[in-house]
Amino acid sequence: MHRLAIYFLTALGWFTYVWSDAVWAAANPLQVKLTPELRVVEQHGNEQRVSYVPAKIIAQGQEIYYTVNIVNLTNEKLRHAEVVQPVPANTHLVERSATGAGAAISYSIDGGKNFITATEVRSAGNDSAAHSRITHIRWQFRHALAPHVAVLARFRVVFD
Repeated sequence: MHRLAIYFLTALGWFTYVWSDAVWAAANPLQVKLTPELRVVEQHGNEQRVSYVPAKIIAQGQEIYYTVNIVNLTNEKLRHAEVVQPVPANTHLVERSATGAGAAISYSIDGGKNFITATEVRSAGNDSAAHSRITHIRWQFRHALAPHVAVLARFRVVFD
């Protein structure tokens, strides 16, 4: 089984690790873009409008919404793809906030060495603050990613 590791530095200085055993010869089989946003709720009469704006300035205690945009850059289906995202520094993950259609989601509390389920995270911590110890999120895609198709994953953190 071959693994290809790719490292990305985002505008905010955090790394995203991506790998896949399906396309060893391709230099960059996946393109990953991490977008931090803030949720804005506007009241217009009896109606509320929710929008997301780029998170340029972040205050302590503020919740940040991250969209992970994953694109298969190859001309072939990409099987067994996974994306591992470190939880940004000085933040903690909001419990049950990681999502990704068609992906098994797991978490690391040891710097990305081992991954466990959300239930195991709660058991490992034996308290309600167990999610504050999560260091990485992993999305393992159950189905092959079609060529040139984007897949979205999301998670939320609170700035400490």
